Amino acid sequence: MSSEVKGPDEETQRLPKSHDDIVQMTKTALNTLIKNDPLLCDLPEDVTLDEIKAQVAVLQGTALSINVHRDDGEVVKVIVDQRDATVSHLKRAFMRSTQLRLFRKQGRKVAISWTHIWKTNWLVFNGVKLQNDNAKLRDLGITNRANISFAKRYRDKLKRNQVEGC
Repeated sequence: MSSEVKGPDEETQRLPKSHDDIVQMTKTALNTLIKNDPLLCDLPEDVTLDEIKAQVAVLQGTALSINVHRDDGEVVKVIVDQRDATVSHLKRAFMRSTQLRLFRKQGRKVAISWTHIWKTNWLVFNGVKLQNDNAKLRDLGITNRANISFAKRYRDKLKRNQVEGC
């Protein structure tokens, strides 16, 4: 029996050469695991830890998956914690999801004036405007897989005329 002893040069050649190589190998291994998992396979390749945690929370029933329909027809999937989630939590989850989607699409961080967005649009569920940011989603009847849409805010002409008439 001949036992072959490997020298240090042979072992060194099999090891990754740099930190970037190790990061790339790790990303490849995680992407393979996620793609092969039937519960996580619909997540994007450059998935974040928060997205994995959110998906697991939805599958465990501790979070709500809500579809927000934008005016341009695009549907944004938003995940919020089920316990004591409010309209404010929903808005913040929508902002995070939108920012991440735009970053992936454009490759850079995009500046959005969320103050302007929320001043000019309502979130609407079953024809009811979600006006109170502190209202609990559960009390509004919003459940898992609910559909929420945007509606333009229009100023009340009566109020504007009263202000102008003063």
